[in-house]
Amino acid sequence: EIYTQAFVGSVRCVQETELDIIKMFDSAGSIDGMFLYLRQIIAGQDDKEIVFKYIEAAAKLNKLPEVEAVIRENKCYDPARVKDYLIEMKLTDPRALIYLCDTHGYI
Repeated sequence: EIYTQAFVGSVRCVQETELDIIKMFDSAGSIDGMFLYLRQIIAGQDDKEIVFKYIEAAAKLNKLPEVEAVIRENKCYDPARVKDYLIEMKLTDPRALIYLCDTHGYI
């Protein structure tokens, strides 16, 4: 069902904005679906809100290598917002947070 939701989201993208589709996943409480959808569109993404939603979904699903990868590869995010979120999540693996803090001079 989650893969179906992510597929439907990517098909509906033609008719709706990416943020509308993210809101749809949010309202359905489907973190898995949101993550799968965002994973399809994250490469080269330049919308800070979309990148944050991807980081948020990946962190909630404990996909910490994905969090670290997007922080390393995509510079279009609000570093203070992401830092605060990652601190709040109390991640089991702090590498993404360490990289973010080092890159943006928070250390």
